[in-house]
Amino acid sequence: MSPILNALIIWGHHRFLFHHASSGLPSVNPYLLKSVVSAIVLSWAGIPTLVRWLKKSRGPTLVHRWVLIALGVSLLWNAVLGIARNDHLFGPDGRAARFFSLRPEGEVYLSYHPGVDPLYGTKLREVTPDLVDAIRHWRIGPPKRMSQEPESFFDTATGQPKVWVSENPDGTWSFFDGPGFDDRTSTVLQPATAQWAAEYRKQGVRREELRKLEILRQQEAEEAQVAEQLRKDRAEASEGRRQEIRSHLEVGRIPKEGGPFYALNLRGEGPSPRIVAGRVQKQLGDAKVIGGFLRDSFFDSAVCRDLLSGNWSDRDDLPKEWERIAAFVVLDSVVEYGSVNLDKDLVRAVVVVKGEVYRPAGVKVSLPPIEGIGAGFSKESARAKAFENLVEAQAAAISEALRGEGE
Repeated sequence: MSPILNALIIWGHHRFLFHHASSGLPSVNPYLLKSVVSAIVLSWAGIPTLVRWLKKSRGPTLVHRWVLIALGVSLLWNAVLGIARNDHLFGPDGRAARFFSLRPEGEVYLSYHPGVDPLYGTKLREVTPDLVDAIRHWRIGPPKRMSQEPESFFDTATGQPKVWVSENPDGTWSFFDGPGFDDRTSTVLQPATAQWAAEYRKQGVRREELRKLEILRQQEAEEAQVAEQLRKDRAEASEGRRQEIRSHLEVGRIPKEGGPFYALNLRGEGPSPRIVAGRVQKQLGDAKVIGGFLRDSFFDSAVCRDLLSGNWSDRDDLPKEWERIAAFVVLDSVVEYGSVNLDKDLVRAVVVVKGEVYRPAGVKVSLPPIEGIGAGFSKESARAKAFENLVEAQAAAISEALRGEGE
Protein backbone atom coordinates (compact mmCIF):
# COMPACT_ATOMS: atom_id res chain seq x y z
CA MET A 1 0.00 0.00 0.00
CA SER A 2 1.37 3.39 -0.95
CA PRO A 3 2.30 5.81 1.86
CA ILE A 4 -0.13 8.44 0.63
CA LEU A 5 -3.05 6.00 0.66
CA ASN A 6 -2.01 4.83 4.11
CA ALA A 7 -1.95 8.45 5.33
CA LEU A 8 -5.42 9.10 3.89
CA ILE A 9 -6.77 6.03 5.67
CA ILE A 10 -5.33 7.23 8.98
CA TRP A 11 -6.74 10.75 8.57
CA GLY A 12 -10.12 9.34 7.47
CA HIS A 13 -10.32 7.26 10.62
CA HIS A 14 -9.56 10.39 12.62
CA ARG A 15 -12.39 12.37 11.04
CA PHE A 16 -14.81 9.41 11.28
CA LEU A 17 -14.17 8.91 14.99
CA PHE A 18 -14.46 12.62 15.73
CA HIS A 19 -17.75 12.99 13.84
CA HIS A 20 -19.44 10.11 15.64
CA ALA A 21 -17.99 11.07 19.00
CA SER A 22 -19.23 14.66 18.71
CA SER A 23 -22.69 13.47 17.61
CA GLY A 24 -22.97 11.06 20.52
CA LEU A 25 -21.45 13.41 23.09
CA PRO A 26 -22.92 16.83 22.27
CA SER A 27 -22.24 18.23 25.72
CA VAL A 28 -18.49 17.44 25.62
CA ASN A 29 -16.06 20.19 24.63
CA PRO A 30 -15.32 19.59 20.91
CA TYR A 31 -11.70 20.70 21.28
CA LEU A 32 -11.05 18.23 24.07
CA LEU A 33 -12.91 15.61 22.06
CA LYS A 34 -10.65 16.27 19.06
CA SER A 35 -7.59 15.95 21.24
CA VAL A 36 -8.82 12.62 22.60
CA VAL A 37 -9.57 11.32 19.09
CA SER A 38 -6.18 12.53 17.90
CA ALA A 39 -4.52 10.71 20.77
CA ILE A 40 -6.39 7.50 19.92
CA VAL A 41 -5.51 7.66 16.21
CA LEU A 42 -1.96 8.71 16.99
CA SER A 43 -1.60 5.69 19.25
CA TRP A 44 -3.20 3.42 16.66
CA ALA A 45 -1.00 4.62 13.82
CA GLY A 46 2.12 5.72 15.62
CA ILE A 47 2.88 2.88 18.02
CA PRO A 48 3.44 0.24 15.27
CA THR A 49 5.60 2.69 13.35
CA LEU A 50 7.60 3.46 16.47
CA VAL A 51 8.10 -0.26 17.20
CA ARG A 52 9.34 -0.93 13.69
CA TRP A 53 11.65 2.02 13.87
CA LEU A 54 13.09 0.88 17.21
CA LYS A 55 13.70 -2.59 15.79
CA LYS A 56 15.38 -0.88 12.86
CA SER A 57 13.50 -3.14 10.53
CA ARG A 58 12.11 -0.23 8.60
CA GLY A 59 11.88 3.47 9.42
CA PRO A 60 8.80 5.64 8.90
CA THR A 61 8.38 7.17 5.52
CA LEU A 62 8.21 10.90 5.06
CA VAL A 63 4.44 10.80 4.69
CA HIS A 64 4.08 8.77 7.88
CA ARG A 65 6.20 11.28 9.68
CA TRP A 66 4.05 14.21 8.56
CA VAL A 67 0.86 12.34 9.48
CA LEU A 68 2.17 11.54 12.92
CA ILE A 69 3.36 15.12 13.37
CA ALA A 70 -0.08 16.41 12.30
CA LEU A 71 -1.80 14.10 14.76
CA GLY A 72 0.51 15.20 17.55
CA VAL A 73 0.00 18.87 16.75
CA SER A 74 -3.79 18.30 16.62
CA LEU A 75 -3.64 16.59 19.98
CA LEU A 76 -1.72 19.40 21.63
CA TRP A 77 -3.60 22.23 19.87
CA ASN A 78 -7.09 20.92 20.67
CA ALA A 79 -6.10 20.06 24.22
CA VAL A 80 -4.94 23.63 24.79
CA LEU A 81 -8.06 25.11 23.15
CA GLY A 82 -10.33 22.73 25.06
CA ILE A 83 -8.85 23.73 28.39
CA ALA A 84 -8.76 27.43 27.55
CA ARG A 85 -12.30 27.62 26.15
CA ASN A 86 -14.02 25.13 28.40
CA ASP A 87 -16.30 27.83 29.93
CA HIS A 88 -16.67 29.92 26.78
CA LEU A 89 -20.23 30.39 25.57
CA PHE A 90 -19.27 32.15 22.33
CA GLY A 91 -16.70 31.51 19.65
CA PRO A 92 -14.02 33.94 18.41
CA ASP A 93 -16.41 35.17 15.70
CA GLY A 94 -19.09 36.07 18.27
CA ARG A 95 -21.40 33.25 17.31
CA ALA A 96 -22.99 31.15 20.03
CA ALA A 97 -20.87 28.16 20.97
CA ARG A 98 -23.42 26.66 23.33
CA PHE A 99 -27.09 25.70 23.33
CA PHE A 100 -29.09 25.22 26.51
CA SER A 101 -32.31 24.04 28.11
CA LEU A 102 -33.68 24.57 31.62
CA ARG A 103 -34.58 21.26 33.21
CA PRO A 104 -37.46 20.86 35.70
CA GLU A 105 -35.14 19.92 38.56
CA GLY A 106 -33.41 23.30 38.25
CA GLU A 107 -30.39 22.20 36.21
CA VAL A 108 -29.15 24.04 33.13
CA TYR A 109 -28.19 21.60 30.40
CA LEU A 110 -25.53 22.95 28.00
CA SER A 111 -24.65 21.46 24.63
CA TYR A 112 -22.15 22.36 21.90
CA HIS A 113 -24.61 21.36 19.22
CA PRO A 114 -28.26 22.33 18.50
CA GLY A 115 -30.96 19.74 18.95
CA VAL A 116 -32.97 18.56 21.93
CA ASP A 117 -32.33 17.78 25.56
CA PRO A 118 -31.50 14.06 25.65
CA LEU A 119 -33.45 13.55 28.90
CA TYR A 120 -36.62 15.63 28.36
CA GLY A 121 -36.72 16.13 24.60
CA THR A 122 -37.13 19.90 24.93
CA LYS A 123 -35.67 21.96 22.12
CA LEU A 124 -32.33 23.55 22.90
CA ARG A 125 -32.14 27.32 22.74
CA GLU A 126 -29.18 29.29 21.50
CA VAL A 127 -27.21 31.16 24.12
CA THR A 128 -27.46 34.92 23.63
CA PRO A 129 -25.53 37.71 25.38
CA ASP A 130 -28.50 38.68 27.58
CA LEU A 131 -28.66 35.11 28.94
CA VAL A 132 -25.03 34.81 30.00
CA ASP A 133 -25.46 36.09 33.56
CA ALA A 134 -28.61 34.06 34.05
CA ILE A 135 -26.94 30.85 32.90
CA ARG A 136 -23.78 31.38 34.94
CA HIS A 137 -25.71 32.19 38.13
CA TRP A 138 -28.12 29.32 37.58
CA ARG A 139 -25.21 26.88 37.23
CA ILE A 140 -23.94 28.08 40.60
CA GLY A 141 -27.39 27.81 42.14
CA PRO A 142 -30.91 28.84 41.12
CA PRO A 143 -32.21 32.19 42.44
CA LYS A 144 -34.59 32.14 45.35
CA ARG A 145 -38.15 33.29 44.88
CA MET A 146 -39.21 36.01 47.34
CA SER A 147 -42.45 35.36 49.18
CA GLN A 148 -43.46 39.02 49.16
CA GLU A 149 -42.58 42.30 47.51
CA PRO A 150 -39.21 43.62 48.80
CA GLU A 151 -38.99 47.00 50.48
CA SER A 152 -36.42 48.27 47.95
CA PHE A 153 -35.25 47.11 44.52
CA PHE A 154 -31.78 48.68 44.48
CA ASP A 155 -28.63 48.65 46.59
CA THR A 156 -28.45 51.97 48.41
CA ALA A 157 -24.63 51.99 48.22
CA THR A 158 -24.06 51.16 44.55
CA GLY A 159 -27.46 51.76 42.97
CA GLN A 160 -27.26 48.33 41.35
CA PRO A 161 -30.37 46.15 41.27
CA LYS A 162 -30.66 43.59 44.01
CA VAL A 163 -33.96 42.17 42.78
CA TRP A 164 -34.73 40.35 39.55
CA VAL A 165 -38.29 40.11 38.30
CA SER A 166 -40.48 37.96 36.08
CA GLU A 167 -43.96 38.84 34.83
CA ASN A 168 -46.65 36.25 35.46
CA PRO A 169 -49.40 35.42 32.94
CA ASP A 170 -51.99 37.28 35.06
CA GLY A 171 -50.00 40.54 34.94
CA THR A 172 -48.51 40.29 38.43
CA TRP A 173 -44.78 40.05 39.12
CA SER A 174 -42.55 37.51 40.86
CA PHE A 175 -39.40 38.63 42.66
CA PHE A 176 -36.04 36.80 42.93
CA ASP A 177 -32.82 37.50 44.78
CA GLY A 178 -30.56 36.97 41.75
CA PRO A 179 -30.38 36.49 37.99
CA GLY A 180 -31.45 33.28 36.34
CA PHE A 181 -34.70 31.82 35.11
CA ASP A 182 -38.22 31.71 36.45
CA ASP A 183 -38.70 28.10 37.51
CA ARG A 184 -42.43 28.28 36.66
CA THR A 185 -42.38 29.92 33.24
CA SER A 186 -38.74 29.26 32.13
CA THR A 187 -38.42 32.93 31.18
CA VAL A 188 -35.23 34.89 31.80
CA LEU A 189 -35.30 37.03 34.92
CA GLN A 190 -34.84 40.73 34.27
CA PRO A 191 -33.00 43.05 36.66
CA ALA A 192 -35.08 45.78 38.22
CA THR A 193 -34.54 49.15 36.55
CA ALA A 194 -35.60 52.67 37.48
CA GLN A 195 -38.05 52.74 34.56
CA TRP A 196 -39.52 49.38 35.56
CA ALA A 197 -39.81 50.46 39.22
CA ALA A 198 -41.69 53.64 38.24
CA GLU A 199 -44.09 51.68 36.02
CA TYR A 200 -44.54 49.05 38.72
CA ARG A 201 -45.51 51.72 41.28
CA LYS A 202 -48.07 53.10 38.83
CA GLN A 203 -49.43 49.61 38.39
CA GLY A 204 -49.51 49.30 42.18
CA VAL A 205 -51.74 52.37 42.39
CA ARG A 206 -54.00 50.92 39.71
CA ARG A 207 -54.00 47.55 41.44
CA GLU A 208 -55.01 49.22 44.71
CA GLU A 209 -57.83 51.04 42.93
CA LEU A 210 -58.95 47.80 41.31
CA ARG A 211 -58.73 46.07 44.68
CA LYS A 212 -60.94 48.74 46.25
CA LEU A 213 -63.36 48.49 43.33
CA GLU A 214 -63.44 44.73 43.74
CA ILE A 215 -64.12 45.11 47.47
CA LEU A 216 -66.87 47.63 46.68
CA ARG A 217 -68.31 45.28 44.06
CA GLN A 218 -68.31 42.43 46.55
CA GLN A 219 -69.96 44.65 49.16
CA GLU A 220 -72.60 45.71 46.64
CA ALA A 221 -73.14 42.07 45.70
CA GLU A 222 -73.49 41.15 49.37
CA GLU A 223 -75.84 44.08 49.96
CA ALA A 224 -77.86 43.09 46.90
CA GLN A 225 -78.00 39.55 48.21
CA VAL A 226 -79.10 40.78 51.63
CA ALA A 227 -81.65 43.12 50.00
CA GLU A 228 -82.97 40.25 47.89
CA GLN A 229 -83.23 38.08 50.98
CA LEU A 230 -85.03 40.88 52.85
CA ARG A 231 -87.34 41.31 49.87
CA LYS A 232 -88.12 37.61 49.94
CA ASP A 233 -88.60 37.73 53.70
CA ARG A 234 -90.90 40.75 53.37
CA ALA A 235 -92.77 39.05 50.55
CA GLU A 236 -93.20 35.93 52.66
CA ALA A 237 -94.24 38.02 55.67
CA SER A 238 -96.58 40.06 53.49
CA GLU A 239 -98.08 36.90 52.07
CA GLY A 240 -98.44 35.61 55.61
CA ARG A 241 -100.22 38.79 56.63
CA ARG A 242 -102.45 38.58 53.57
CA GLN A 243 -103.36 35.03 54.47
CA GLU A 244 -104.05 36.12 58.04
CA ILE A 245 -106.23 39.00 56.85
CA ARG A 246 -108.10 36.74 54.44
CA SER A 247 -108.84 34.33 57.26
CA HIS A 248 -110.46 37.14 59.29
CA LEU A 249 -112.06 39.14 56.50
CA GLU A 250 -115.23 39.10 54.45
CA VAL A 251 -115.30 41.44 51.47
CA GLY A 252 -118.65 42.54 50.15
CA ARG A 253 -118.78 44.55 46.91
CA ILE A 254 -121.56 47.13 46.83
CA PRO A 255 -122.31 48.48 43.29
CA LYS A 256 -122.81 52.19 43.45
CA GLU A 257 -122.31 55.14 41.12
CA GLY A 258 -119.01 56.73 42.08
CA GLY A 259 -117.86 53.41 43.52
CA PRO A 260 -117.60 50.56 43.64
CA PHE A 261 -117.77 50.31 47.41
CA TYR A 262 -116.34 47.48 49.43
CA ALA A 263 -117.66 46.53 52.84
CA LEU A 264 -114.91 44.77 54.78
CA ASN A 265 -116.31 42.68 57.60
CA LEU A 266 -113.73 41.63 60.20
CA ARG A 267 -114.34 38.23 61.76
CA GLY A 268 -113.04 37.29 65.16
CA GLU A 269 -109.97 38.85 66.71
CA GLY A 270 -107.98 39.34 63.51
CA PRO A 271 -105.81 42.24 62.35
CA SER A 272 -106.72 45.77 63.29
CA PRO A 273 -108.92 47.74 60.87
CA ARG A 274 -106.07 50.14 60.26
CA ILE A 275 -103.90 47.33 58.86
CA VAL A 276 -106.81 46.00 56.82
CA ALA A 277 -107.67 49.41 55.44
CA GLY A 278 -104.06 50.12 54.55
CA ARG A 279 -103.75 46.76 52.81
CA VAL A 280 -106.93 47.32 50.82
CA GLN A 281 -105.84 50.82 49.84
CA LYS A 282 -102.52 49.44 48.58
CA GLN A 283 -104.20 46.69 46.57
CA LEU A 284 -106.90 48.91 45.08
CA GLY A 285 -104.57 51.77 44.23
CA ASP A 286 -106.50 54.98 44.97
CA ALA A 287 -109.01 53.42 47.36
CA LYS A 288 -109.91 55.36 50.47
CA VAL A 289 -111.58 54.42 53.71
CA ILE A 290 -114.90 56.25 54.04
CA GLY A 291 -116.71 54.66 56.96
CA GLY A 292 -116.98 51.89 59.49
CA PHE A 293 -118.96 49.85 62.05
CA LEU A 294 -118.03 49.33 65.64
CA ARG A 295 -116.27 46.18 66.72
CA ASP A 296 -117.85 43.72 69.13
CA SER A 297 -115.46 44.67 71.91
CA PHE A 298 -116.92 48.18 71.93
CA PHE A 299 -120.14 46.84 73.36
CA ASP A 300 -118.29 45.75 76.48
CA SER A 301 -116.97 49.27 77.03
CA ALA A 302 -118.22 51.69 79.71
CA VAL A 303 -119.66 54.01 77.06
CA CYS A 304 -121.79 51.24 75.63
CA ARG A 305 -122.91 50.09 79.07
CA ASP A 306 -124.02 53.61 79.88
CA LEU A 307 -125.82 53.84 76.56
CA LEU A 308 -127.64 50.58 77.06
CA SER A 309 -128.45 51.15 80.73
CA GLY A 310 -130.40 54.32 80.12
CA ASN A 311 -128.68 56.03 83.07
CA TRP A 312 -128.10 59.31 81.29
CA SER A 313 -128.58 61.68 84.17
CA ASP A 314 -124.81 62.11 84.59
CA ARG A 315 -124.01 61.78 80.90
CA ASP A 316 -125.65 64.58 78.95
CA ASP A 317 -123.27 63.91 76.06
CA LEU A 318 -124.46 60.33 75.45
CA PRO A 319 -127.06 61.18 72.80
CA LYS A 320 -124.41 63.09 70.85
CA GLU A 321 -121.96 60.24 71.42
CA TRP A 322 -124.48 57.89 69.93
CA GLU A 323 -124.93 60.02 66.85
CA ARG A 324 -121.18 60.32 66.43
CA ILE A 325 -120.11 56.70 66.78
CA ALA A 326 -123.13 54.69 65.71
CA ALA A 327 -123.99 56.48 62.48
CA PHE A 328 -122.20 56.04 59.21
CA VAL A 329 -119.99 59.06 58.53
CA VAL A 330 -117.37 59.87 55.90
CA LEU A 331 -113.82 59.32 57.16
CA ASP A 332 -110.97 61.52 55.96
CA SER A 333 -108.31 59.48 57.72
CA VAL A 334 -107.64 55.84 58.40
CA VAL A 335 -106.20 56.73 61.79
CA GLU A 336 -109.27 57.89 63.69
CA TYR A 337 -112.98 57.46 63.51
CA GLY A 338 -114.26 60.39 65.44
CA SER A 339 -112.78 59.94 68.86
CA VAL A 340 -112.44 56.17 68.36
CA ASN A 341 -108.84 55.28 67.48
CA LEU A 342 -108.58 52.47 64.96
CA ASP A 343 -105.41 51.25 66.64
CA LYS A 344 -107.49 50.53 69.74
CA ASP A 345 -109.23 47.83 67.76
CA LEU A 346 -112.77 49.14 68.34
CA VAL A 347 -113.99 49.09 64.75
CA ARG A 348 -115.70 45.95 63.49
CA ALA A 349 -115.86 46.79 59.79
CA VAL A 350 -114.74 49.48 57.40
CA VAL A 351 -116.00 50.61 54.01
CA VAL A 352 -113.64 51.77 51.28
CA VAL A 353 -114.21 53.10 47.81
CA LYS A 354 -112.04 52.91 44.70
CA GLY A 355 -112.00 56.11 42.72
CA GLU A 356 -113.27 59.40 44.03
CA VAL A 357 -114.62 59.24 47.52
CA TYR A 358 -118.38 59.04 47.47
CA ARG A 359 -119.88 61.58 49.80
CA PRO A 360 -123.68 61.30 49.88
CA ALA A 361 -124.53 64.98 49.59
CA GLY A 362 -127.73 66.11 51.29
CA VAL A 363 -128.45 62.70 52.75
CA LYS A 364 -129.57 62.77 56.32
CA VAL A 365 -129.12 59.50 58.13
CA SER A 366 -132.18 58.71 60.20
CA LEU A 367 -131.17 57.04 63.43
CA PRO A 368 -133.64 55.42 65.77
CA PRO A 369 -134.00 57.34 69.01
CA ILE A 370 -131.54 56.29 71.61
CA GLU A 371 -134.37 55.33 73.90
CA GLY A 372 -135.38 52.67 71.39
CA ILE A 373 -131.96 51.16 71.31
CA GLY A 374 -131.64 50.07 74.85
CA ALA A 375 -132.67 52.65 77.39
CA GLY A 376 -133.75 51.13 80.64
CA PHE A 377 -132.52 47.63 79.92
CA SER A 378 -130.14 46.36 82.55
CA LYS A 379 -130.57 42.60 82.41
CA GLU A 380 -128.38 40.37 80.30
CA SER A 381 -131.26 39.24 78.10
CA ALA A 382 -132.32 42.82 77.49
CA ARG A 383 -128.71 43.78 76.87
CA ALA A 384 -128.35 41.11 74.21
CA LYS A 385 -131.50 42.43 72.54
CA ALA A 386 -130.12 45.94 72.73
CA PHE A 387 -126.90 44.77 71.08
CA GLU A 388 -128.88 43.21 68.25
CA ASN A 389 -130.88 46.40 67.81
CA LEU A 390 -127.70 48.46 67.69
CA VAL A 391 -126.13 46.30 64.99
CA GLU A 392 -129.31 46.43 62.92
CA ALA A 393 -129.43 50.20 63.32
CA GLN A 394 -125.87 50.50 62.05
CA ALA A 395 -126.64 48.27 59.08
CA ALA A 396 -129.68 50.36 58.22
CA ALA A 397 -127.66 53.55 58.55
CA ILE A 398 -124.93 52.39 56.17
CA SER A 399 -127.48 51.12 53.65
CA GLU A 400 -129.36 54.42 53.71
CA ALA A 401 -126.15 56.35 53.27
CA LEU A 402 -125.18 54.27 50.26
CA ARG A 403 -128.60 54.88 48.71
CA GLY A 404 -128.02 58.60 48.71
CA GLU A 405 -128.33 60.97 45.82
CA GLY A 406 -127.04 59.80 42.50
CA GLU A 407 -128.93 56.51 42.31
